[in-house]
Amino acid sequence: MRYIKFLTILIFSAFLLAENIHANEYIAFSLKVAQQMILSTPQGKDYRKLHPEVFTLGGITAMNGLVYDRKTGDVILVGQRDPERAILTLDDFVVALRARFIHGKWPLVSIDPTPETEKTQMQVVRFEGGIEDTQFGQNLFEADYKLKQIGMGLIPSGVPGLKTNWELSFEEAKKNPKDNSRINSRFWFYPVLPIVTVREDVVAMKGLKVSVFSEILFAEINGRKIEDVSDFNSISAEMFCQEINKYFNKLAQVHPPFLYLQGLYEFVALSKAIEEMIEKPNLSYWLEYYRVNKIKIKKEIAVLGRNEEYEVPVKENNDSNKYYWYPFRYELSGGIELIAIAIRLKAGQVEALKDAVMKTRPRQDTLLWGFIVGEWIIPTSSSETLMTDVASLLTHAYFLYEKKHYDDAIILYEKIIKLKPDCTEAYVNKGVILAQYKENYKEAISDFNKALEIDSKDVLAYYNRGNTCRVKGQYDLAISDFNKSLEMNPFHAESFYRRGLSYSGKKQFDKAILDYNIALNLNPGNDEVYIARGDIYSKKGQFDNAISDLNRALEINPRNANAFYGRGIANHAKDLIVNAISDYTKALEIDPKYTDVYLLRGCIYNKKGLYDLAIADFNIALELDPKDALKYYNRALAYCMKKDFTNAWNDVHKADGLGYQFPPGFLQLLRKNSGRQN
Repeated sequence: MRYIKFLTILIFSAFLLAENIHANEYIAFSLKVAQQMILSTPQGKDYRKLHPEVFTLGGITAMNGLVYDRKTGDVILVGQRDPERAILTLDDFVVALRARFIHGKWPLVSIDPTPETEKTQMQVVRFEGGIEDTQFGQNLFEADYKLKQIGMGLIPSGVPGLKTNWELSFEEAKKNPKDNSRINSRFWFYPVLPIVTVREDVVAMKGLKVSVFSEILFAEINGRKIEDVSDFNSISAEMFCQEINKYFNKLAQVHPPFLYLQGLYEFVALSKAIEEMIEKPNLSYWLEYYRVNKIKIKKEIAVLGRNEEYEVPVKENNDSNKYYWYPFRYELSGGIELIAIAIRLKAGQVEALKDAVMKTRPRQDTLLWGFIVGEWIIPTSSSETLMTDVASLLTHAYFLYEKKHYDDAIILYEKIIKLKPDCTEAYVNKGVILAQYKENYKEAISDFNKALEIDSKDVLAYYNRGNTCRVKGQYDLAISDFNKSLEMNPFHAESFYRRGLSYSGKKQFDKAILDYNIALNLNPGNDEVYIARGDIYSKKGQFDNAISDLNRALEINPRNANAFYGRGIANHAKDLIVNAISDYTKALEIDPKYTDVYLLRGCIYNKKGLYDLAIADFNIALELDPKDALKYYNRALAYCMKKDFTNAWNDVHKADGLGYQFPPGFLQLLRKNSGRQN
């Protein structure tokens, strides 16, 4: 049987430049005037209907950049009208801004299998960057789902000559009918030579060629697992990538969701560019008060699968009419992530671009106006080639990071630093890898320090240095860094969350709760913050509040093992034993290696006299963590109650060797009942 599973992940890094209808004609759109018009909308009215030109950005469908007018505080978007592009909206731009400035993440949608998927044939839809229940998130989901349907041949591609992945895989399977292979691949949409440039108060975006390539995650050939798949290729997957690359523009014209990707990514690129500005505009209205339309998006979806049998003629005893039928199964999962690379220039004339926007503006209360300029780019003279190289390398380094090829990513970031020693993004990203995946905190902090020497206002450098200090238990240093990041971006929800964790580490629970409250006000969809606040409520003995928070966390993410674990603790403390066991069991279904859950459930079984169940839990816990003295003690207690004194003393000796201080009453009981002193 041939079984092939494909995971598709679309990552767009950098920006896209539309093919112009009139190459030199641009439209300027004032965010300040848009804000005034929205705020002046009568109560009970929807500005989107009253002022559709505001909602649709005056008909701009392709973004080229922006200009920040420091005197008036206005941010002026610059773009063009291209009838072959999808309509862009103000909601989409605000969602992109919030993804970066509030959530500190790239917009992402991913269709993921769960441990129950094989039985239920359902997968969960995961969103990041605050895009859940928005049209932005819906558009990403539809584009991802459409690609899967086309790849599997479930809907027509609409492009003559394009071969789907189903067709290519099926053809390959028929050539080798007895090949019992399993291949798990994913496909990436990725840019070539992407650049977003920032110079003073001007942002310019320059072209992108989108390419698709595949990555093998798992391969088993005729029952033999391929340990190193880095050099392993799937012929059908590679051919499908070539097909998509060849026909992508035609596909986008037939399937509108692909058109939306271009515009949505341009908004992400603009948001990243604003992050790189030395003096950032005041975006408080858009980040905090503007109301994005909410829509309901599916959080669970059936597995896309296709089955088919094919016949292969086989000669047996000169019988040429004999046929064997072979089953073929094909599945897809995956998602889309939009990332952006922006480079701040130290040189380059931008006065002409600013003048083209500012001097053609009829009045200060004008919402949108047209102007003509030779080309919306920031001249970079001899540095342009270097800038392009750096942008391309940053993109590739991020891709390696996403693939969990951390050593390769570090090497590439070091190369970038040699090419461009003032590239703060390379230092910060390298530091994140060193801290989170290599536990090399000293070198990570050194990288964050270097980034801050280059740019003392780098929010992400302060945030990541603070988080590294927090992990090390240096809570005061962490809090100081989070304070700095929040001075520069008071809407950064992750900084409030991590500062709350730092206060919790110092046992300053009231301060931690205040930070968690702010983080949830900014980002009410973060299940981890509810878990953290619920943990504090449990520590303060406010178990009903804890359960309420953990219930909310599970509404957001029904597969969060930490939420079940925390709720189990609260239920246990309230002596709701059945509920506690249920929560612990669900946590272990999600994460079978959660050692602390085995310990706590085992303790409940001990208390209920279910010693065999308790010992079974302690056995698993100790297999996972054989150096935890507390687990040996609890298992010794269970053995003692079962009158299995030999095993009880064995565990006592192991716990004692790990430095455990036994309750005096337990050793007295064991000595009395076993007739032994040790």
